[in-house]
Amino acid sequence: MSAPGFKNPNTQLHIDEARRNHRRHQQLLSQPTMLGWSVTFLFYSAVHLVKAHEIEASTLHGHTVSRNHRDRKDYIANNLSSIFNSYRDLEEESRLARYDLVVQPLADVQSLHDNEFTRIRNHMASLGYDW
Repeated sequence: MSAPGFKNPNTQLHIDEARRNHRRHQQLLSQPTMLGWSVTFLFYSAVHLVKAHEIEASTLHGHTVSRNHRDRKDYIANNLSSIFNSYRDLEEESRLARYDLVVQPLADVQSLHDNEFTRIRNHMASLGYDW
């Protein structure tokens, strides 16, 4: 459940998109030829949780909202450092799946979810950014 009272209505839109991407990730787990996209949806679920945090920080404190992945990683390094390594690992696995066509076995995709994504989601939930 997300925290009530966000100052920017776009914050909740990104939390909702994170939930939809996570649901897409789960739906693709049963399709071996779609595991690369499953990883990609998992990464984008994390992206939207971070984006929600960025938007709210921008509204409350005047932070600039990142416009690309490089800027977003800088934002995470400076503001959400405890999830930086997990975020970077999800991004890398997503990139490998999309551009190098590396398909992880189901057990590895599940491990990415259970370890890296769950670490990100739990941290973001502790800050009020969860569905």
